[in-house]
Amino acid sequence: HVQVQCEADLPRPGAARRTAIMVFTLIATLTIFSTIYDLASKYFKPKPVELWTTFSLRRNWHQLIHVRPSTGSSELIECIHGIRVLAIGWIILGHSYMMILSAPVINPFDTFDWRSSFHSALITTGPNSVDTFFVLSGLLTCWGLLKELDRNKKLNVPLLYLHRYLRLTPVFAALILFTVGFYQRIGDGPLWPVQQQFTTG
Repeated sequence: HVQVQCEADLPRPGAARRTAIMVFTLIATLTIFSTIYDLASKYFKPKPVELWTTFSLRRNWHQLIHVRPSTGSSELIECIHGIRVLAIGWIILGHSYMMILSAPVINPFDTFDWRSSFHSALITTGPNSVDTFFVLSGLLTCWGLLKELDRNKKLNVPLLYLHRYLRLTPVFAALILFTVGFYQRIGDGPLWPVQQQFTTG
């Protein structure tokens, strides 16, 4: 049994790719104009309209890298940030090894020897690293619900589901649109179909 990989011509762009181009072009345009407005507001000193700076690169970059000093407040669980960093590093390390081990240039007998070694445990147990984020998500959800109960003595369950839906759906929709519209064309070569199938399932 011999497995052969070859490069084939890609199909012509379809509706999915055209839709992805339009959506991401719209987002890029909003980002450019929002950043220009934010910079102009900073230079000319008028108070900016917050809605118009939503897509600003400057504003979002500052929010992303801003580190709040420790206050010792009981309202925050500050150790979660360290747990996130360790879990993300574990996930990236595991995926890096998965991509290497999926390549056909790897000697499978060496792989078997490596899997039986002690130091491979960090990689072979990598799928468990995702469970860390399930635990953190449940913990933060419970924490938020308890604070909401403490403030209002009741929960608005439909509003909670709506808030969760609006937070998660745009990110997943953008990822799915990028995968359907562009992923097939961001790589090339005879081994690219293997990596594409491995990544997209």
